[in-house]
Amino acid sequence: MVTELADLLARHTCLLIKQGVVDEANGNAIITASWIYYGLSGIKQDPNYFPDTEIQMIIDVINSLPPENGVMPHLVSQLIELTDDLVKKMVLVKTQHLEVADNYQRVLKKTMEILTNLPHHAFKLIDPTQNSPELSKLFPDDFFSDKKIPKCTLEEFCSHVDVSVSNISKPYINLHGMQYAIDLQKSGEIFKGVIKEQLMQNVSDDSGINEGELEYILCQIDVNISKGIISIEMLEELMQLISEQYNNKELLISSVLAIHKKHFDKQKNFYLDIAILLPILGQLIDADRFLILIKNFKSGLLKSDSLYSDAQSRYVKFLVIHALMNGIGIPEERLTEKIATPEVLFQALRIFGKSSKSNTRLLHSNVKSPSMPVSLLNVLQALGISDSQIPIDFEAFAVHLKDVNSRAAIHQQRNITLFYIKYNPEITTLIYLAGEIAIKYMRSLVANTIIPLEKMLEVCPRLEDFDLVNFIREYCKSQVKTIQAFKTFKLCLIVIGLMQSSKVQSSKDLIMSMATHRSPEDFLKEMMKYILGKILPNSELQLDEAAILILLERYPVEKLVNLMAVTQKMQDDPYREVYLELLRIDLFGGDSDSFMHDIKQDSSLGKTLACHNKKIQDHLLAHGIDPKEALHYQKTYDFILLPSNISIEQVSIDHRYLILWRYLVCLKDEINKIDQSQLDKNTQQAIKKIHDNIKQVTAKIDKQIHQGMNEANAASGVLADLDTLHTIVGKNIVSHCILLKNNKVLPDSFFEFADHTCEQFNLLKDLPKEMLPKNTNSKPTYIEVAQWSKNKIDTFFLGNEVGCCLATNGSQFQAIVQRRMDDAMLFHVATDKTTNNPVALIWLYLAETSDRQIVLMANFFEVKTKFGVDSYKRRALLNALLQFTNQYLEDNPGIGGFYMNQLRYGWNQGDLDFYPVEFLSLSDKVGGPYIPEETLVEFDSSNPENRTNSKLITQQKYYLASLECSMFHRFSPDILQLQMHENIVPIVKLVHDLIFELTKSKITFEVLLQQVIQKHGIVLEQFYSKPLNTNQKFLNIVNQEYVDANIFHETGSNNYSLVDLLKQEHAFFKLMNPNSNSKDTTLPDDQSDVPKI
Repeated sequence: MVTELADLLARHTCLLIKQGVVDEANGNAIITASWIYYGLSGIKQDPNYFPDTEIQMIIDVINSLPPENGVMPHLVSQLIELTDDLVKKMVLVKTQHLEVADNYQRVLKKTMEILTNLPHHAFKLIDPTQNSPELSKLFPDDFFSDKKIPKCTLEEFCSHVDVSVSNISKPYINLHGMQYAIDLQKSGEIFKGVIKEQLMQNVSDDSGINEGELEYILCQIDVNISKGIISIEMLEELMQLISEQYNNKELLISSVLAIHKKHFDKQKNFYLDIAILLPILGQLIDADRFLILIKNFKSGLLKSDSLYSDAQSRYVKFLVIHALMNGIGIPEERLTEKIATPEVLFQALRIFGKSSKSNTRLLHSNVKSPSMPVSLLNVLQALGISDSQIPIDFEAFAVHLKDVNSRAAIHQQRNITLFYIKYNPEITTLIYLAGEIAIKYMRSLVANTIIPLEKMLEVCPRLEDFDLVNFIREYCKSQVKTIQAFKTFKLCLIVIGLMQSSKVQSSKDLIMSMATHRSPEDFLKEMMKYILGKILPNSELQLDEAAILILLERYPVEKLVNLMAVTQKMQDDPYREVYLELLRIDLFGGDSDSFMHDIKQDSSLGKTLACHNKKIQDHLLAHGIDPKEALHYQKTYDFILLPSNISIEQVSIDHRYLILWRYLVCLKDEINKIDQSQLDKNTQQAIKKIHDNIKQVTAKIDKQIHQGMNEANAASGVLADLDTLHTIVGKNIVSHCILLKNNKVLPDSFFEFADHTCEQFNLLKDLPKEMLPKNTNSKPTYIEVAQWSKNKIDTFFLGNEVGCCLATNGSQFQAIVQRRMDDAMLFHVATDKTTNNPVALIWLYLAETSDRQIVLMANFFEVKTKFGVDSYKRRALLNALLQFTNQYLEDNPGIGGFYMNQLRYGWNQGDLDFYPVEFLSLSDKVGGPYIPEETLVEFDSSNPENRTNSKLITQQKYYLASLECSMFHRFSPDILQLQMHENIVPIVKLVHDLIFELTKSKITFEVLLQQVIQKHGIVLEQFYSKPLNTNQKFLNIVNQEYVDANIFHETGSNNYSLVDLLKQEHAFFKLMNPNSNSKDTTLPDDQSDVPKI
């Protein structure tokens, strides 16, 4: 059972990685930590099992994470516990294999290195008293005792309450006056008084517990949780303090649970969350005793799950409760949602890892090949009964995989054990279906690296229907006999899996009939025809293999199958024909803009839609709003979100090291092209010296990348080392480049990169110590905010990107059709430039108020889960979306204001509370609804009754929850300025700052351009296509800033630098925005005479 649960958690975590909910490093951390908790007792209780594989997994994961990651303390605790186990077993059991013994020593050395370099907070879960003398000898005296975080005292806890109250109060003082802050401070003082009074009493004996006093404390805790004063960490500190008052911890836990159940039965909005409380209580006593104790309260506690309205929180919390009370019997339903916030989950898994329930061995060791899941080996053994060649072939494949991985470039290597854990189901499925051919095909993908195999396994389905699996197995025996046939069959398998996952009616029988007596090529063609026929019914489709491949380049199979399900869902929707026409254009090419706007087109449907949109545009023009500027806004808001511990200056310096490394790589490539037989001996020696030292640098950087470091940080981490920079680069590479300067035989391309290398080295060689890169794996996030073009073929999948109900598998997909076809509905979207995927957005529409003004309405805010769980990034994305929308409003002055619907759920719930709530009477969405089957007779919109009727029809036809409301947050640039995220750096600010400094003295445009690219080129490449010096959009920006800065300097306006202006740029919103409702339009005294940018 435990093995199945470990596999299950790994499986769904891989799905989260694929969906982008968690990144690769976090996903690997979740899999590794949970896998080890599941088998911790089993590892320790087997005297002949040495956990070097598990230790290496943890080391690889730790190296890929920033120190502040929430899973880090769990990994560190596991690493110490397993290292302790390894050391003790090495003393007791003397291995006869010298290679194995050496491996154990290497693992121990790595462990010591990594633990020595971690910050103190990573050790918060360790218990130094449990370490063996053998382990303690490996580290300096007091190493672990120094790391132990002392228990919180009553005085310290009270100071934490004061800090919490102060942090909560600050924003409200500026926005809502002092009263709310005063009330919070009173609550904090009352709470501290209660805690001090109760905890300064004598420790109770074992005769019983004063449940009245305990109940009073818990109720006070509940009140202060509801006000945001008590955090999870503070609750943990407080429960520890309370537990010290009672000798009988089991009786204390029973009393707390009984009190909780009593209050929950009376009061459904009891804030003391049982899912958070259980793991905290579980730390107070032995894990096995706790798991037995908690079962007595199982039925009552599970009811409390119903109080959570937010689906994400509800399922995470349900998992924790269910896990603890059922011995980690995790229900599979919607598990991907439950593990999106792993810190909560791991509190429960940690208790399980200490119990006897985790005494199952999950990995099998083998000297020839890496350790792999026991469940995988069991399947291979079972298959070997009928085909004895399969285990033999797989062992040879595993040895080959290990060998290729060890020889691959460092950044392309994988932890092989983790690889097998992640892709166990896919590997076993392929081998079960096609046996020896599947193994040969997988081996054919492993040449210089295992990455092609990894990519293939990522898209392989996991088939659930046993009858279908056996049918496909028989099909493979007759039709899939070569590697080439398997290659095509793999595409068939993907389609089969997606058809099943989308619950196509009678899909099993359908698949069987399409496969019978057909080759994999014909089978694939039949399935694609079927899918496209379902997506676009009544269409005559002529498909050959080339057409299929072209279509799959535009749309992956997974999206096609999703669309098949959507078409079925839209069967009776009034906007079905609009959806199908837009989809046809997306799939096979066409002009969606013409369909939505050409009033002279042949399509009667398109003509009526175009007339509707023309009515919207005419209405905007009548209010002084330019439809082109409002509906097709071209500006963007590009910015860098810096990690909390890094400055923009540091990013620029880090990128200088990255540029140096890239020049070194290019220089090495040029050397490889040189025919050295034409060179004299001295030149050959100099060239070899340069080449060998570049290889040495590259190997170090590749190693850092393999351990999870991003490219820029890896380059800066290696090249910032003074010995590496001055000796390897300066003395051994740069000096020899200078020595060869006058060589007439070497090609010009060699000297081009040799000169670049020398120039870049000179920029870095004398950096002061405080400017050297910090040792961190944190990296900036590059975001572009823009108005989404409805012509993009991914528009129907915008809801999927952010995980909302407008997704293709969501309950309100028809709303994305409405938003796409109707000109009055807009999307402001934040896109991660590293992946080019949307990560947050605002669903907007233009509305008319009862007093005939046009306003912009935010119906809802969405953010991708991966960013939603990270409050730092979530706030930054919201801030940037509002910043861009404010920029949009400034450029569309005819729009009379911006109002935001109050958020009752979602990741951004509560994030808009700084903006005041005001009454606003909406007349309708601009233009009213488009109704395909009806032709609305033009009516007098000045008649209130007519406007009311139109609004009612819009509410019936369109999914616009805010249209029914009358109380909204009013956007204010002043409040946006107060809430500006501290680490957002607009790209325009980078260019402004640098150009202003460079133009203080005379400089030509060409030299200035080169210096801008040299300093910020790596950052700017994220937003402008390479090469920068030929990108017209970038050149126009630099040229305009160059002209403006020169004019600024020439006018003698030296009291204020452009840099100072830009630091204050957000203070100008109120002055520059004619739509501001604020009566005070003056700037603060110290800014009133500052010239506008």
